Amino acid sequence: MAHKDVQLHSTTILKDTCQYSSHSRSTYTDNTRSSPPKTSTSQTSTATTVTGTVTAASATATSTALPFTGSGYLYVYNSAGTQQGFLISAGTWYNTAGTPATYTTTYTTNATTGLGPFTLHTSKGYCEVYASNNTVGCGSWITVDVATGFYANGSSLVYGTGNGGFGATAVPTGTAQGNIIAGVAEPYMLTLTWVGK
Repeated sequence: MAHKDVQLHSTTILKDTCQYSSHSRSTYTDNTRSSPPKTSTSQTSTATTVTGTVTAASATATSTALPFTGSGYLYVYNSAGTQQGFLISAGTWYNTAGTPATYTTTYTTNATTGLGPFTLHTSKGYCEVYASNNTVGCGSWITVDVATGFYANGSSLVYGTGNGGFGATAVPTGTAQGNIIAGVAEPYMLTLTWVGK
């Protein structure tokens, strides 16, 4: 596929001053969720229709349906609205040339509105936010019953019913993989934007 710069016609950017409600914060300490394996690396919203072509690193995708429908890619944007890489199959952040992983959604409710909740699945397995450190991860050890809590805010991924955002403690460089952290204010505020395949 051809690779071009990213241009998105409908993207929700979480501001540096974003705040999280006590309700959304409480979802991140759910002890029913998994912990990452020891070998792992280290808002009510309305659905919108995204129309456009988004390219990043080495992937091209076009979406004309509701966001978070079927399969797509998750691109990472900083608080200034600049695209900085994408998520790979382990749920980690890759900020260099490469291919974004394909994520597949399965709705538990609200499938027609595109709001969620829904599960996310990659070639590694189901994805969740780990209870031990609030990082996003995907793997074969994650069962579908705990792979819940993901919602849509337009074309942006949020976590929990309080529409919690995402952040990171550092921006990965080179071939390093960065962890995406849910629901807590980190030095780097991020938006995870869905682009359907």
